[in-house]
Amino acid sequence: MSIVVPPVVNKTSVKPFRTVCYDNNLVTSRGVFLGDDPLSFSLPLLLLELPLIFLTSHAIHLLLTPLRQPRVVTQILTGVLFGPSVIGRSFVFQETVFPPRGTFILDTISMLSLNLFLFSIGVKTDLSLLKKPGWRAVTIGIVGSLLPFFLCLVIFAALRGSVPAELAHGTLIMTIAGRLSLSSFAVISHALEEQGLLNSELGRVALTASLITDVCNWAVSSVETAAKLAVKAGSPEMAVASVAALAAFSLFVVFVARPVALWTVRRTPAGQLMDEGHFVAMIVAALLAAFTTEVLGYHAAFGPAMLGLAFPGGMPMGVTLTERLDSFLSGLFLPLYLVLAGYRTDFTDLGSWPTWGTLELVVILCFVGKLVGTIAAALYFKMPFKDALIVGLMVNIKGIIEVSFLNNSGDSEVFRFFNFEFDSLLF
Repeated sequence: MSIVVPPVVNKTSVKPFRTVCYDNNLVTSRGVFLGDDPLSFSLPLLLLELPLIFLTSHAIHLLLTPLRQPRVVTQILTGVLFGPSVIGRSFVFQETVFPPRGTFILDTISMLSLNLFLFSIGVKTDLSLLKKPGWRAVTIGIVGSLLPFFLCLVIFAALRGSVPAELAHGTLIMTIAGRLSLSSFAVISHALEEQGLLNSELGRVALTASLITDVCNWAVSSVETAAKLAVKAGSPEMAVASVAALAAFSLFVVFVARPVALWTVRRTPAGQLMDEGHFVAMIVAALLAAFTTEVLGYHAAFGPAMLGLAFPGGMPMGVTLTERLDSFLSGLFLPLYLVLAGYRTDFTDLGSWPTWGTLELVVILCFVGKLVGTIAAALYFKMPFKDALIVGLMVNIKGIIEVSFLNNSGDSEVFRFFNFEFDSLLF
């Protein structure tokens, strides 16, 4: 096995990972009795890593049950445990159980799981929340997102002379503040479902507010991505082509994919799940949507999320996904994404404390600003203070979307001054 430096295309990739070259025939082992080391082969290694991650994550979750910690925390802690901060400090363990060549396979599986998870969340999303959201939810969503961002903007503008140079002259702080100021509908929906609060009145207020900010964020992100493509390609026409391609994809989803999905629902007998053929077609459609948006220069998860929102929820589509896919994804493969984020965390190599102190200040300001903004907006609409506080805590929930954002940003030059440690410090 050899380690090589990965190629950089248009200076857009600065992944802090090693690229591993190994014999592509090393997939299945002949067994120890014929002299093979099974852990030198991809399949046996994967079959060891998956149950080890699964069992350790559940054990940590049981230990933290009295603290009522969500699974996202236990999954990141599992990764930290296996990473270079704890057990991974052992060279023998790292090279035997979690070698670099093995994590590439885990990365691929986890990204696939993330795409299907967002598709499932999209299908189960009740878009009727947007038909008549009410000024209360709209105000909570907007004020709760703008206040923390502008709070960070003002404070760090005043403290620019005291901020470490690598942060003061870049866009890192505002990039993080922009993401943490928002609420992720997928994360909040999943967390409230886990706690049994999904259908509560306060839960629906938090869901509506987060869905409104998510839709606005998708629109802004689309324009931002198009602008970045134009700058990197050095051609304004590239931005127009990018937006046009995304618009064409969106129109296809609304006027072709959705009618086909509705036709499929009508063909399914009342009260029954979708048949195997239609279920497989639905999963294939989600994967093709991920491929399309990835090819267009947007994140692969954008396509399945949009497609899921266009598909009708409830019976039979939403229930079929829940019955056949959710347990498999959420219980086994999706945690890999969070575990790998924790696995790459090395607390022994945090760098300068002024830098990390500044980044943690961003997190605190975003949390406090969002909490205060949400409470203020809720109190304006005569909501009791206790309920306003609960909604403020709900919309502050962070999870796999924020980890995905930090991971993807870590692939670009804007995050070149720090690695995945911030993922774990965030939680």
